[in-house]
Amino acid sequence: MFGGVDLNESDFRKRTGNNISYYRKANGLTQSALGEKLNYSDKAVSKWERGESAPDIFVLYKMSELFSCSINDLIGQEEKNPVAEKIDELVKLKQFRRIMITALSVGLLWLVSSVIYFITDLIINGIYGLGQNDIILVFMYSVPASFIITLIFSKIWGRIWQQALSVSGILWGGVISLLVSFNVFDFAEKSAEKIFIAAAVFQVIIILWYVMRKKSEKK
Repeated sequence: MFGGVDLNESDFRKRTGNNISYYRKANGLTQSALGEKLNYSDKAVSKWERGESAPDIFVLYKMSELFSCSINDLIGQEEKNPVAEKIDELVKLKQFRRIMITALSVGLLWLVSSVIYFITDLIINGIYGLGQNDIILVFMYSVPASFIITLIFSKIWGRIWQQALSVSGILWGGVISLLVSFNVFDFAEKSAEKIFIAAAVFQVIIILWYVMRKKSEKK
């Protein structure tokens, strides 16, 4: 029974195949790219999507992780079963851990920045007479550094749009930090404008790269 309706094996395979095809395209993956991530050929993925065969439970588990969905979403099952619920819980737990690892890494960076700031404020500031604005640059540089961390984890676990967002954060965080560091706004307003224009050009390149990657993976 499937949601109160009799469902034979052929119908089950077709429904599962349609769901796999939907989530694959929604995540910007080709059949070849999905097969590579699952250690299967693109022909195997094609057979799944046509309903000629169905992946086993472990492959469904791997796909649910990859697509950030539940196994029930993949097989179209309306009534949950204990096995699927348990696997869904494991997937959600792994996703939560990844978020926490990234957040803790960024938090550790800001903790180190705070320690450096207070040490500099108490010791170096008294010796060299640096201004408060010079010391607070530690936090300015922590912004692009934070995006470097998110870029690393997005390359490991994330998706293309997360990588593009991280690179954009590195670009603009770095530009603003450098401008403030060298006081460009004070003595060379035109230079600052040129730097912002150059950064905007790089931002356009990042967007174009993202669009091209998305289109290439959908082919």
